[in-house]
Amino acid sequence: MMLKLLWDAIAELPLEERTNPIHVLTSEVGVETPAMTAYISRTLQKIQENADKQNLPFVVHSVQPLMRESYWYKVIGRGVLPPMSLYS
Repeated sequence: MMLKLLWDAIAELPLEERTNPIHVLTSEVGVETPAMTAYISRTLQKIQENADKQNLPFVVHSVQPLMRESYWYKVIGRGVLPPMSLYS
């Protein structure tokens, strides 16, 4: 929703005022399903393609933690139990 509002606002600006890059970030922590990872990748690619077509200064980034900072390293590597719901 926020990206759509920003997209529409920037699209209304004249080309000469669209000078600063706008970074769209997503973070993959490694617990996403393969289907979700593929969906995010396709969505980011479409955002970048459409930004390029419309001469909008959006730049997409996908970030991932270092292995030592990843969820799985911290849970499995340290032997810490993952959070559990009290109602399961």
